[in-house]
Formats: sequence, structure tokens, C-alpha cells
Amino acid sequence: MKRLPSAIIILMMMFSLILPHTAAASRNDGFPDGGSLNYGEYGRPATLDPITSNDMISMRISELLFNGLVGIDAKQEIVPELAERWEISET
Repeated sequence: MKRLPSAIIILMMMFSLILPHTAAASRNDGFPDGGSLNYGEYGRPATLDPITSNDMISMRISELLFNGLVGIDAKQEIVPELAERWEISET
């Protein structure tokens, strides 16, 4: 079996790193283009359903994947996530 010269292998590696960045179309909406998220855990989640998750791994992954209607910010105030508005009744 013939071996490729190391210069060709290095050029192929550089091309494979550059190609994904040139293929993506640039947007002007203020959000970053593309990318990937690699997340590792020490175990396996029992479920990805946020309603029935009761182990820590499932709960942490569910927090990354799903938004609630409202959330709590750093000042411990209720802020909207999926809800646009809400009303509190005095009953």
C-alpha cells in the first residue's frame, strides 16, 4: 500500500477545516452562524422528557434543551421565556 506524503495529508486536513466555514451563508441577524455544541455527562439520561425526568443527568440536559413559559433572572425576578405576556388575578 502506498503512503501519501505528509505535506498532502496536512493540506487535506487544512482544507477540511476551512471548507465548512466558507460553505455557510452569512446572516445579518445578530446571531452567530452555525457551530456545534458538544456536551458530555458521566452517565446516561433515563429520559429526555422534562415532565418525567427525575435523575440529575436528565434534568440538566432538559434544562439545556427546553424553555419554560417564564424563567428567573439573576435578580430573582420573573422574566419571559416562551410567554409573551401574562396576567395575575387577585382571586
